[in-house]
Amino acid sequence: MGRTICASLRDGISVRDDQAVGLTDGKTGRSAIHSDTRNPTETILIQSHIQTFVAGEPAEMGTSIDNLVAAFSSVLSGDYGTFYRGLDAASRYKIKGGRIGPALKPSDGRYNTRSEKYIYLIDDPAFLSFEIGASKVLVQEYKIPLSKTRIADLSVNNTEVENSLSLILQMTERGKTSSGFEFENHLQQKGLSRYLLSQSVARVFKQRGWQGMYVPGVHGKPGNTYRNLALFGTCVNDWKKWAIGNYYEYSGRAESR
Repeated sequence: MGRTICASLRDGISVRDDQAVGLTDGKTGRSAIHSDTRNPTETILIQSHIQTFVAGEPAEMGTSIDNLVAAFSSVLSGDYGTFYRGLDAASRYKIKGGRIGPALKPSDGRYNTRSEKYIYLIDDPAFLSFEIGASKVLVQEYKIPLSKTRIADLSVNNTEVENSLSLILQMTERGKTSSGFEFENHLQQKGLSRYLLSQSVARVFKQRGWQGMYVPGVHGKPGNTYRNLALFGTCVNDWKKWAIGNYYEYSGRAESR
């Protein structure tokens, strides 16, 4: 038999009997097969598409993403899910009333452009300090009606995510390809959003009728990860129905990365 080499981007390499090379990102926990002699992957092709995307020729990357999203059907299941929205405690004065809703002045984000309506939530408030970059945060609890909201389950626990889609997601979450091409930096150097590729993935999900994406957070560590819920479009108008009580101050944080 051959061997499978499973490489964690933070933890080193382990070897198993098989004929494939897989990478697991230590910060997100997302795994993808990058090379398989029995079932060839699209790793090299995807990396090529990303390079041409950065060069200003997005057609091939766009077609690849659209085909993968068109075949994707995993909805985040359940009746309700508890999530949290955070804000730097120093920005308390920006809050109107006792609840924290969508950003009053939308900014460029990983799954949205500056002009889009969106709200980002998290499943563990202990990681909010890392995401926001503040030691003290204000937290708003949300109860999201999962059964009434079409959310794409792109979490690491969903084994139905096709490997090519996992490859693209893993690279966009890292900001670089598996070969080391740091495309986010290159996009910034061209005066474009560093999140342009991630936004392109999200845009296709939106065009295909999805109202949100359930994805791994990018500030975790091996064995201590979390998930983000990115909601967009008109469903965000219902945020007041989802918000539970008023915000509260939270000074806890996950273990240091």
